[in-house]
Amino acid sequence: IKKLIVTDRKQERAADRKKQNGAAYMERRLRQRAKNREVYLTKLETQGKYNLSRPNKPDPERWIPKKQRSYNKRGRKARNRFVGAQGSGMGTEKDAAKLDAFARAEAKRLYGTGGASTLGAPSSAHLDVASSHGASRKGGRRR
Repeated sequence: IKKLIVTDRKQERAADRKKQNGAAYMERRLRQRAKNREVYLTKLETQGKYNLSRPNKPDPERWIPKKQRSYNKRGRKARNRFVGAQGSGMGTEKDAAKLDAFARAEAKRLYGTGGASTLGAPSSAHLDVASSHGASRKGGRRR
């Protein structure tokens, strides 16, 4: 029983020493960090990058993802620009005329099988039909 009590006391003392050493280490480390901070701040002051009277404020948008922050808008504007047609102009009128079954039937009845569009137009019988089978492909990412 005496041996158990002695070993228990030794273990307790060792644990106490570890705690004291840990606390001393932390205190020493904190002093060292404070000293390093002072050196760093004086260096920044000499370079003109730090002013003690006007400390930098943290970014107010730091909780928002970086891609969505206001100072990233400039790059976003060009990315979302729409390049294609918006729906007005001559192209839509042609498409609407193609889809209008009543107008096509009327044109066929009045002008025959050719329709209204071929009435005074020059013949295109001598032209070849354009095909897109050998068309160049878009350049993509090389793998």
